Amino acid sequence: MPTSNLPLHAPTDPVLLSKADVAYRHIHKTSFLLDDRFPEASERFAAIYGASGVSSCQIMQQREFAMMTKFMFPVFAASELLGWRQAKDLGNNKELWALTVRSVQEIQGFEEHGMAGKAAQAATTADGLLEIWRSLEQAALPLDFAAFNKFHHGGKVRAQDIELLKDCVKLGEQEGQPMSALKELLARVQTKYLAGQASLITTDGREGRAD
Repeated sequence: MPTSNLPLHAPTDPVLLSKADVAYRHIHKTSFLLDDRFPEASERFAAIYGASGVSSCQIMQQREFAMMTKFMFPVFAASELLGWRQAKDLGNNKELWALTVRSVQEIQGFEEHGMAGKAAQAATTADGLLEIWRSLEQAALPLDFAAFNKFHHGGKVRAQDIELLKDCVKLGEQEGQPMSALKELLARVQTKYLAGQASLITTDGREGRAD
């Protein structure tokens, strides 16, 4: 990620950062997660990753891993719609945030998540989800969490994020869920993206004619 696009937070030294080839921030001691679908490969990777002593790789049960990670993607979608704001501002649009919370709950309720997913679904609230996002934002400092997500989830892996949400819709429907909230959220994100692409095409065309 170009550091020129990254807001700086203390104690980051801008001079040192400008000289660095790579800068990284571990949010937790365990900074890499894998599920246990392929135990031998997972264990070998975790051993290699942990050899640095800087951070470690945790191997999780597939069900636990899915529930812990998938819930984040509706929040990334809402963040894109809101212009990748800080956590304190994500709940300002009450209607959109309520839609986001319902989308998260739809995913948490998947059969593959078992009783733990049902419990998480029942416990998830608008304020609680905002607090999770605020805690992630604080833990990531001095890395700017919103700016990184804009770069990563709003650009680099955006297509994969959209496919993951589409897969969640399909899975939910296969289980008999209407998935109405997630489908609406996904439609809004795709509409915004297509509008942005059309604007870029129009601008490029005008620039071409001016030349």
